Order: sequence, then C-alpha cells, then structure tokens
Amino acid sequence: MVSPLAAKLKAQNDTYSLEVERATWLRLGNGFPRSGVWPGSPQDRRIADKAMAAFRKAPRVRYAQKVTLTATAISQELRDRALPGFPQGENFIWMRNRKLSRQLVAQDRAVGGLGWLARIEYRHCRVCKQLLVGPEATDYREKMRRPKKSWDTRWGPKCNVECRRRTRASRKPQSSC
Repeated sequence: MVSPLAAKLKAQNDTYSLEVERATWLRLGNGFPRSGVWPGSPQDRRIADKAMAAFRKAPRVRYAQKVTLTATAISQELRDRALPGFPQGENFIWMRNRKLSRQLVAQDRAVGGLGWLARIEYRHCRVCKQLLVGPEATDYREKMRRPKKSWDTRWGPKCNVECRRRTRASRKPQSSC
C-alpha cells in the first residue's frame, strides 16, 4: 500500500523516484520498504549521494593501491607514476591505477614472487592539506557529508584538533639573510 503523500507526489510528478519512497517509508517507519532499499545499505548511500549532489558536490571515495613486490624490482618509470606524498620503499609503491597495479602483481607472481596488493582509502584534508589514510580518510569523508553549517571552517571540516589553514608565510621556507 502506498501512502497518501507518496500517491500525491506521484500524481504531481511523473518521475516517481526512490527518494520519495524512501522518505515516505522513513516517516511512516512500518514494514519493509517497497523499493527494497534499507537505510544504511549501499543503495541508500547512492540515493543520499544523489540528493547531496543536487546542492553540492558529494565527496567520493578515493582508493590507493599499495603494491608490494618480492621477486621483481620497481623501476624508476613506475616510481615516477607513484602517488605524491605517499611513502615509497625498496619493494613497495603506492599507485592509483588499479589495472597497472594488478598487472605488476601478476608479473611478480609469474616470475615466482609473492607480490600482493592492498587497497586503502585516502584523502587530503581541505583545511591543512594533510594526507589522511585508512579510517582517518573514511571519517573525514563522513564529516564532509554533513551540512556546510556544521563545518569548522569555510573550507571544510578539520581533520584533527591541531588542524589549521596554512598561510603563505608558512608555506615558503624563510631565508636567513
């Protein structure tokens, strides 16, 4: 059974969407939703992202792949394609290109190595430009979803208590002359 509000909205607008049905279901709070979308599900997140995109750009998940190779060496060409700001080791590298990362691991395993791939979310703080990796990046992305009125600064929410906007004077090293 469709609620009277949903029926009225459907009659007013030909494009009856999941957002209307979700809002009606949440308001009534009874039974299984007709659309099959439960709150907190991936589909529910997509609906929230779509609604959020209507008034401002929704923060998207950014993943970095940590490629660890055991049998093959990482060339300088690959090091040039690495993500800036991420650490690099003798046998590992951080990349954004998932296809290239998988190819590198496959090549390493074909030679007899035990290369592996770790996919981790990352993000840069909009206030202090600090690199956030893993759960910190996830928490910051969730802070970005909140309304702009709840943000700590006009540029975005703070990533931690010591987060502050860098000025031009703090970006450039001062000469001792």
